[in-house]
Amino acid sequence: MSKYEKMVACNRKSSADKIELAKKTIFKMLDEGEKITIPKLIAKTGLSRGFFYKNPIVRSTLDKALEQQVGMTDPRKNILDMAMDNEIVVSFFILCP
Repeated sequence: MSKYEKMVACNRKSSADKIELAKKTIFKMLDEGEKITIPKLIAKTGLSRGFFYKNPIVRSTLDKALEQQVGMTDPRKNILDMAMDNEIVVSFFILCP
């Protein structure tokens, strides 16, 4: 096996490992109910933004995951909304005895 063939094989393995990491991270975020965003994926995997957009395998996995999350809200937003609702109710009772 020539040096070139070894280099190509090494690059293919590296690429496959990156694809697997990206897919595992996407599936883990889906399982945990975490909203999937590109910035979160970049932070969790260390892969580039372009990788998620340009790699067809990862892109299709990402698109399918995002379709499953349509209408999903961030749990932190729900907590903030509940806190704001309680604050409004408390303020109303204080101002209107």
